[in-house]
Amino acid sequence: MPRPGHCIRPPASTGRRSAKAAKCCSLRCKSDKLLNLSYKSTLQRIRHQYQNAPLLADQYITLLKTAQRQWIKLRDADCKLEAFEVEETAEAYQTTINNCASRMSEDRTAYLNKIAPDI
Repeated sequence: MPRPGHCIRPPASTGRRSAKAAKCCSLRCKSDKLLNLSYKSTLQRIRHQYQNAPLLADQYITLLKTAQRQWIKLRDADCKLEAFEVEETAEAYQTTINNCASRMSEDRTAYLNKIAPDI
């Protein structure tokens, strides 16, 4: 299984990807980069807004990190569920996983952007 946030590549036996699979992989990589930027920005906003209350900042950040780790597990499980009926060695399986992860990452990015908004 790929690491969280990484595009699923085709099986080693094929060594090739269709243009559609390559596009899906590219979209997932883009979504993951935007998600990571949003996550880092959220951490920075929290640190800035709670600079006079470092213990609260630490608690808030700990909650965010825990939630993000749990969300990654949920995303990966949900995407496996979404792709269940497709043969795992088929390109369609990888495309389904990548599309799902991209869509969920975009949703998560929007969610994170609303946490601790700049005042």
